[in-house]
Amino acid sequence: MLILMLALAAAWPHPAIAQDITPLAGETVVTNANDSGAGSLRQAIADTAAGGTIIFNNSLSGGTIRLASQLTLAKNVTIDGSALGMQVTISGDTTNDGTGDVRAFTVNAGVTAVLKNLTFTKGSALAYSPTPYGGAIVNNGDLTIINSTFSSNKGNYAGAIGNWGTLTVRGSTFTSNQSNNEGGAIMNFGTMTIANSTIAANSAGSYGGGISNVAGSATTLANVTIWQNAANTASLVTESTSGGGLYQRGSLQYANTIIAGATRGNDCEAVSGQSTISVNVENLVGDGGCSARYSGSADLGVLANNGGPTQTAAPIAGSFVVNAGNDVYCASAPVGNVDQRGVTRPWGSHCDIGAVEYAQITTPTAPVAGRNGVLSFDGTNDYVSVYTDTAKVSATTLGLPVKDITVEAWVNIAQFKKWSAFIGFLQDNATSEWGWAMGTWGTPDADGVYFGLSTTGTGMTYLSDFSVLPNRWVHLAGTYDGTTMKLYVDGDLMNSSTAQSGPIAYANSWYRLGSYKDDDEDFRIQGSMDEVRVWNVARSQTDIQTNMYRRLTGSEAGLVNYWPMDEGSGTVLNDHKGVLNGTLVGLPSWLQTGPPILPGLDLSFSTNDVTPVNDSLLGMDPDGGALTYSTVTQPAHGNLQITNASTGAFTYTPNPNYNGTDSFTYRVTDVQSLTDDATVSIAVRSVNSPPVAGRNGALAFDGANDIVDLGNVAALNGVNRYTIEGWARLTAFNNYTTILAKRQSDGDRAAMIQLYGTQGQVAVAVNGGYGYSSAKIELNKWVHLAAVFDGTKSSNADRLKLYVDGTPVALTFLSSVPATTPSTATRLTLGAEYNGTAPVSSISSVIMPMSGQLDEVRLWNVARSQADIQAAMYNRMNASESGLVGYWPLDESSGNTTADKAGGQTGVLFGGPGWLNSSLPLRPGLDLTFATLANIPVTNTLVGIDPDGGAVNFTVATSASHGAVQITGAQSGAFVYTPANGYVGADAFVYQVADSGGLTDTATVTVTMSPPSTGAIEGVVFDDLNGNGAKDVGEPGVTGVTVARSSGPNTSTASDGTYRFGDVPVGAYTVQITVPAGYVASGPTSRTVSVSSGGAAKANFALQAQGVIQGVVFDDLNGNKAQDLGEPGIAGVTITRAGGPNTTTGDDGSYRFNGVTPGSYTLVASVPAGYVAVGPTSTTVNV
Repeated sequence: MLILMLALAAAWPHPAIAQDITPLAGETVVTNANDSGAGSLRQAIADTAAGGTIIFNNSLSGGTIRLASQLTLAKNVTIDGSALGMQVTISGDTTNDGTGDVRAFTVNAGVTAVLKNLTFTKGSALAYSPTPYGGAIVNNGDLTIINSTFSSNKGNYAGAIGNWGTLTVRGSTFTSNQSNNEGGAIMNFGTMTIANSTIAANSAGSYGGGISNVAGSATTLANVTIWQNAANTASLVTESTSGGGLYQRGSLQYANTIIAGATRGNDCEAVSGQSTISVNVENLVGDGGCSARYSGSADLGVLANNGGPTQTAAPIAGSFVVNAGNDVYCASAPVGNVDQRGVTRPWGSHCDIGAVEYAQITTPTAPVAGRNGVLSFDGTNDYVSVYTDTAKVSATTLGLPVKDITVEAWVNIAQFKKWSAFIGFLQDNATSEWGWAMGTWGTPDADGVYFGLSTTGTGMTYLSDFSVLPNRWVHLAGTYDGTTMKLYVDGDLMNSSTAQSGPIAYANSWYRLGSYKDDDEDFRIQGSMDEVRVWNVARSQTDIQTNMYRRLTGSEAGLVNYWPMDEGSGTVLNDHKGVLNGTLVGLPSWLQTGPPILPGLDLSFSTNDVTPVNDSLLGMDPDGGALTYSTVTQPAHGNLQITNASTGAFTYTPNPNYNGTDSFTYRVTDVQSLTDDATVSIAVRSVNSPPVAGRNGALAFDGANDIVDLGNVAALNGVNRYTIEGWARLTAFNNYTTILAKRQSDGDRAAMIQLYGTQGQVAVAVNGGYGYSSAKIELNKWVHLAAVFDGTKSSNADRLKLYVDGTPVALTFLSSVPATTPSTATRLTLGAEYNGTAPVSSISSVIMPMSGQLDEVRLWNVARSQADIQAAMYNRMNASESGLVGYWPLDESSGNTTADKAGGQTGVLFGGPGWLNSSLPLRPGLDLTFATLANIPVTNTLVGIDPDGGAVNFTVATSASHGAVQITGAQSGAFVYTPANGYVGADAFVYQVADSGGLTDTATVTVTMSPPSTGAIEGVVFDDLNGNGAKDVGEPGVTGVTVARSSGPNTSTASDGTYRFGDVPVGAYTVQITVPAGYVASGPTSRTVSVSSGGAAKANFALQAQGVIQGVVFDDLNGNKAQDLGEPGIAGVTITRAGGPNTTTGDDGSYRFNGVTPGSYTLVASVPAGYVAVGPTSTTVNV
């Protein structure tokens, strides 16, 4: 076995993680494992600013930094290794001879430091005189340690950490650390809080094999496992009081903590006169020390990879610590209802004691041949042989992908084997490496999944991810496009590499599911699989996310092999795409369970205003039952018809000329009346055709005598509302340059946009009322100007408004703005004012001409809002828009007239304005505002238009502060903003849009989250008489049970066991019951539900009434093994019950165990001195 494992390690190289880290503001990157110099951790500590963060390049994943001297943290800093696939190790073994030489860190007084996801090993404090404390760390400041491992560190005192300041430890493991005197792992002189952490197999020469708390210190332990530590290994003190797990002086608060299994010394020693224990809640100390409530065996497994970033000692089945913890302390900080691995607590009826929650996974059943049949593999001899198992076969014979490839599967990993494959076709023999595979690997440091591929035949690249937990359904996908490999977990990109290029290199091998086999290796998966797919295309992230929840038809383009695994029985696994049916070997188990597929999924589509969307809504029932689709809310800018309520087929038809994003909400309902709602967002773009002469014609004015006479436009005569707008590019600031004007006969302006003076300030006027802006526009830059008049308003500022590029600009008024325009006035002109009443015939009457260009001039008989202006300023009009009474696109390109597309008021050119065919460099980005409910994402489209008609590209310039932004369409601008859970208020992000010529612009998107609308949560708590976890006919409800939900008040069940929370805001909630006295839970006591607007989420809970075990121990005077009259009971006999506390007989010899969970139990009586047993001393009873 040893030889096999050594050969295996040589054949499988360390996983390659080739993606470099891009630092954010305030981050410094460690790029190499050197002790000092550029790119080293030591240099990063010196270079980073106070309060900064140090991160590690991915090349250091699983690497080791060997220190030549200790590092000193003299300023506030965070050192964060959480982005790495495997933790980077900081070692004090300078010479790599297996012996520690230096300490890793000293944290100075006054410094606040955070260390995350790091491994500290072989640190030594023995050479530090006179303070040989803390082989890994000496802390004098405020230090927080998260998700880190301390192993094989050594000190004269405090093997790993000596703390004189404030120390907080979460999610971390201390193992094999050693102190010559006190504190095998930690010696605490200051204030210390440890939560969700494991301290195992450490040793001290005198006191405190795990932890030593000195007099005057303060310690808090919450859900900590202190296990199999040893004290007095140097025989320096009295071993029976040396505190193998904890030597306690000072102040102690501890809850839900295990201190047990000491290999030398007692488990916990509280020193009389020096120790104060102020909080002592639901702790288990093996030998009963430190006034713990519980004693006895903790029944933990060995330190192992049980998921999460560190090793843990998990409870075994039947352990007393399971469901024995206090839920209040479990829910409170610093535990926060998670365990050391990040698994949600509680998993059963109550939180477990210790760092790890015992999570036994169960999944719902499905019909035998239903949708969600899956295959389960035992990891020993189960696999599926594809094509043949008698000899090797070529990739060509199998029709495997030549270059581009995607491999997908739903997997549930029961145990991370050292090497295994869900699917693979490879040869991996020393330096000869061919083909590809996707599977798991388990190492002493971490468990993970991989996607491996070779294009050279001599080297394979393995992309790794270590975030996957056991006993959870997860979707994996590996892709390769000829240059880049990518690994996705649940649709999220977790790793990528460009180390391989060109076609895939193949050698003849075996094609299998649940295993990989090559010439000298054969490794099997332990877990379950479903929906395995192989494609000859490199699917995009969007492609993967779109159908990871869908059942395929088998006819999809690029699909090579497709095994849905829904046969339910037999020895044949059908390929629903190709001809590669599989044969079950070793008989993998058919299970009727499947991935936790969501019933409703938010969808996004795009179209134009003349093309309907025909597609299908998305819903999957894990039970394989039928679904029904219905409409919850209708779209605001189109028509929706669900054409098939069973399949979800629908047709959306946008309103003519609509430009923007529309959406509707649909509901999926299964046969059990369970529902889920989802949103469909559709980006609609108007495709109004431009004039024949081209979209972007413009008209140039020379600043001398050029003018366009638009005639006496009646729409501006005697009205109390209008909007005039257009694009302008000024090449000179002539004094009072006029862009558009309609004069009155007395010389005042009926309507006008012009410059105020020569500095670029813009002025607007109506019927003698005149206002100008302090803000200035720029020369030689296109700008959109809009003047809005509303005489129904009372103030000057409300009656006359100016918008520049869609943004309102404050005006200073030189005269009052009247309520209406004059009933009679002169001509409306562009590019200059005309000092006359008759049609323009003489350029001598032209005054205040402009130098520059005009385009897209529009006249409306309504006062348009800012939103109206912004929505259409970049769009071409089709001339039928409501309120549009004059529209001059100025795109003729030649001639002496320009057409009015809306009102028929043809303009005549005088003085020779020049036609241009150059495009408008319109500002492509537009500030946008959206509103949503808390926890509800926004799916919409960013705005960016290239007037040249070319493609634009959208990226995120600045991330949101209270949510996440994903641009799902880099060219279309489609995006999804997901607010942080529960956040209510405003958030913003900045996006950049760039055209093909390299021009860019940024704009801001503001999203406001309002408190959510409401629905209900309801259900029943019942007595599960048959123990099947479901409410059957005749099973009564349980009254008076407390039901709690996250973010809300509690309630109690009614006389029939029902409960209801009304007016619950939309969102996800955890519903939890408190198991009443006399009952135990026969199913989960906590469920997560999703509340939709107007809907009622269901959550039922099953209980079982507890029983009693009772009997008597008696003096069998006549030896007939039955208690006869006059045969007395024997007091004080210890009765041991497996899986629970012991008891002793009373004065009459009777004993009783109350509150016993239904099940089978073995009872053992300890025969007291002076007696012999005349019958069995153990018996098994069924409650």
